[in-house]
Amino acid sequence: MILPVYRFAQAFLRVCLFFLGQVRNIGIENIPKTGPTIIVANHCSYLDPPVVGAYPKRPMRCMAKEELFKYWPCGWVLRGIGVFPVDREGSPRTALKTALDVLNTGQMLLMFPEGHRGYGPLQPAQPGVALLARKTNATIQPVLLRGTNGCLSRANPGVHRNRITAIYGQPFKLPETDGPGDLRADAQIVMDAIAALDASDGQAES
Repeated sequence: MILPVYRFAQAFLRVCLFFLGQVRNIGIENIPKTGPTIIVANHCSYLDPPVVGAYPKRPMRCMAKEELFKYWPCGWVLRGIGVFPVDREGSPRTALKTALDVLNTGQMLLMFPEGHRGYGPLQPAQPGVALLARKTNATIQPVLLRGTNGCLSRANPGVHRNRITAIYGQPFKLPETDGPGDLRADAQIVMDAIAALDASDGQAES
């Protein structure tokens, strides 16, 4: 990851988000400072990745659909800030290998376990997040996003100002098992951790 480019992108995103609405981060200091970490969040807007990526001091990697990399300068910028492509219509092996490399080298990875944007209740998580956590013994950092769908979403056409809140819960690891474990059950543990934050008011703010 090119750190100066990443920091510039963070600063730029913060300015953009300032004009879209006030962003309140609760518990952001909970993010582990070192070690393989998967940040998991609900997904209801195109703004979700920028909101999660713009404020943490620790750099993170993220995957995005391959189509976004075909257009300049979008692809150049995405690669410069550590985003890597995933082919949603074909084999996910390349993206999976990159994600494993990210975590095995002690970096932080942002994922949206639902796999796609939703506009109602939280959807079941895809098993990929559990697979990565199991294979790398990564710490999971749950995040609940509120208000991003009011700014920009397919269900709410156009760009609107709205108050945005990101609630960062306590990091955790999946429970130990004797065997490979049930990935779908593990993925549900991840979604339950995100859902539990919906009733949380939080105390820390930045």
